[in-house]
Amino acid sequence: MRQYKITMTGTTPLLMHSDSVEWADKLQKYREKNKKTGVKGDDRSPPWTWIGYPYFEGGKVGMCTDNISTMMREAAAGIVVPGAKGGKKTFKSQSQSGIIVDDLLWPIITPLGEVASAPVHELEMENDFAIHEQRARELGFRLFVKRVRMPGSNRKNVRVRPCFDTWTLIGTLTVLDQQITTEILTEIYSIGGEYKGIGDWRPSSGAPGQYGKFVAKVEEI
Repeated sequence: MRQYKITMTGTTPLLMHSDSVEWADKLQKYREKNKKTGVKGDDRSPPWTWIGYPYFEGGKVGMCTDNISTMMREAAAGIVVPGAKGGKKTFKSQSQSGIIVDDLLWPIITPLGEVASAPVHELEMENDFAIHEQRARELGFRLFVKRVRMPGSNRKNVRVRPCFDTWTLIGTLTVLDQQITTEILTEIYSIGGEYKGIGDWRPSSGAPGQYGKFVAKVEEI
């Protein structure tokens, strides 16, 4: 068993879009109650819609274990296990069974430092979107607003995502699988950073983009 410190430094902006069932239910109830004043298909209606999109844990904003594990799985699928029969077995499954992401969330670090969750949640029910944009800038990120064409339709919806232009994630892993050496782990993070990415609209997402790419430093501790 070995432990590693991983430092991921963004080379492209990072977008967050947490799939929170609890938040989606809250939004649906609000929108049903305010049908006459709301704007369908616009994340600025209500202006605090975006608050459900960052990942929160322990009073901080960051990247959750699931996303980190997914990135490693996608990257490891392109690395063949040495000596594997037929040369076809990859590290895909071993990256999940043989690596433990030690924490539930790796805090994101901006040029202004880590992002606390409390100042974000303070804006719940604040209906001036300009105030939301200002608070985001004060915390070291911005609100990315974009019109997106809906599949199979000419209709465009307005999407809002927390966007971190300059970002770093630092966390630790515990490696249980002896075949996953420092060299293999470094390769996983190299492929992950360049070709898979992390977060929303990354290269490997269903709607591919160039967000969430990074370079990583892998250190055994």
